[in-house]
Amino acid sequence: MIKKINGKWINILDSKVQNKDFADFHFKKHDSNEVKQTIRLGDRGPALDLSSAFRQLIVQTEQQLYIAFEFQNNHYIYRTMPFRTEHSQILHPFLSQNQERLKNTTQEVLETLKYFGFTINTEKSETESKQTIIVLGWEWNLENSTVQTKPKKRLLLLLDLYNMRKWIKIRTEKTVKQSAKLIGKPNSLRLQFQVASLFLNIMDHQKAFAAKQRGWNTTMTMNKTAIPDINWWAAQFRANIPTQLIQILSQIIMVADAAPSGWDSTLERELEMIEMAHRTWNKSYAKLSNNNREIKAITQGLRSFAKTLKNSRVQSLAIRSDNSTAVFNIRKWRETSTMIKEIKQVNQSIEKQGIQIQITHLPGVKNEIADALSRLLRAGDYKLTKNIFQQTRFPMNLNQAIDLFSQHFNNLLPRFMSTI
Repeated sequence: MIKKINGKWINILDSKVQNKDFADFHFKKHDSNEVKQTIRLGDRGPALDLSSAFRQLIVQTEQQLYIAFEFQNNHYIYRTMPFRTEHSQILHPFLSQNQERLKNTTQEVLETLKYFGFTINTEKSETESKQTIIVLGWEWNLENSTVQTKPKKRLLLLLDLYNMRKWIKIRTEKTVKQSAKLIGKPNSLRLQFQVASLFLNIMDHQKAFAAKQRGWNTTMTMNKTAIPDINWWAAQFRANIPTQLIQILSQIIMVADAAPSGWDSTLERELEMIEMAHRTWNKSYAKLSNNNREIKAITQGLRSFAKTLKNSRVQSLAIRSDNSTAVFNIRKWRETSTMIKEIKQVNQSIEKQGIQIQITHLPGVKNEIADALSRLLRAGDYKLTKNIFQQTRFPMNLNQAIDLFSQHFNNLLPRFMSTI
């Protein structure tokens, strides 16, 4: 006898032998991405739930006499024998846009389940088709094609986050395995929160460092630098904004490029340029790596065109960049510790404007306009080699006093004048 969560007891057979035999069987596994690709806008489906996850073996009439028993002066026989296996497949919902066909199929499924001894939970089941279904722990809205975390799961995750934040503030030690488990819970919600890795990077690095230095069974104390990321996750779970499953076709294209001197971005619609923006870097940005500058250029472009995108009611924006590293990091929302700040800024700009993006790599030879403007040809972005300049200057007896059209990073004379 096994006690259920609701306090009821259920009779179950020992199925260790069956589980051992089934261990080598490879059942087809379904993940959320497969469901995402399967569902169609306008689908409907019933919500069927079994009162128990236990399987039933039907006992033939001639065999029932051999497994009868007496209890409190009452005689009972087994019509079915309950058992449970670890590898049993769960009940999946079925979808269709034809309501009449869906109604008939639902009735057939119910009759089949009852024949094999399954008991339908009438309190949790809805035989009438609807457009909000629960699959693999997600709440799918088929009317507007969105997905979000179930309310109960969301509350449990919020509790874990609050506890984690409390432990960090009071410097409570937890095992590395416990920390990994807590980090893994929000990480499993990438379907709704595609930028999950951005806001788990700091915690994951601390966990990985502790595991490498001391082992998985040792204790560790999470650094307070992880608190801002925990606060972000808590805000996301409280809001629980559904994620759109359908990728909207891009309405406008933004091309961005960066150079050591500055950045440029253009906005195009149907091969026609509608807006352009470019600026020079300040001294701190000029010292950044090429990859960081490229990501910064995309962020600056999104901010510069925010008003235009809002007035044009753009829902989906295509972004082109000739830096393959920046394209990969933004497309996958993955990053190294040196670029996490810049990637987060891109995500914040997108969330603030409420748009979808599709970023692709643009070969440098095709990125002529943005590349030329980012290099600021008129401002003299190119620099002569100092030795060649001196060799040319002295034989001609030239005595230059000022270097025109130069910047602080490419001037060849102490005195120079910039056009910017």
